[in-house]
Amino acid sequence: MHNRKPKTRNAWLITWESSRDDYMRDLNRPRVAAILKPQYDSRRIKRILPVIYTSEKALTFSEKIARSFSRRSPSWLRDEEASICCGGNPWLRARLVKDLYVQTYRETDYRETLHWTEPAFCREDPETYQLMEVYPERQCSEDVHFDTVWYGRSFLEEAKKALVPQTVKRVRGGGR
Repeated sequence: MHNRKPKTRNAWLITWESSRDDYMRDLNRPRVAAILKPQYDSRRIKRILPVIYTSEKALTFSEKIARSFSRRSPSWLRDEEASICCGGNPWLRARLVKDLYVQTYRETDYRETLHWTEPAFCREDPETYQLMEVYPERQCSEDVHFDTVWYGRSFLEEAKKALVPQTVKRVRGGGR
């Protein structure tokens, strides 16, 4: 990482989520789908999420039209705890995060790590009417090698291999 202190910011972070790892692999894209200004209100996010979903998910033209023009079930775009979610499995999850910054690496332009803090989530206890912490604030990150995601190969590994001297075996032939 470069030595200067990274600038952190608040943002709406939109990520792909799934109950199954193979569904995430099938997406063939980074988990982070979008990063938006924190000034957007939840109504705007609810308008943006379906657009991101239909453009980012591998859908046929017919499926894109069906998602865009048909009446959706109430569970397709929903509020979940401190998040707004869109879609089935996998789905998009939008939430406000803080201390968001990007870590870069000197050896390659194709690797970055996004760091952020998920705020604590509190809910009112139905018996005592006091706020109780459902889950604490936590640090998160997503490390992506974009060359591998976009091009299916690691440019850094290719460069390292190119620098390793190749040994050539000479075959001694029988007497001619």
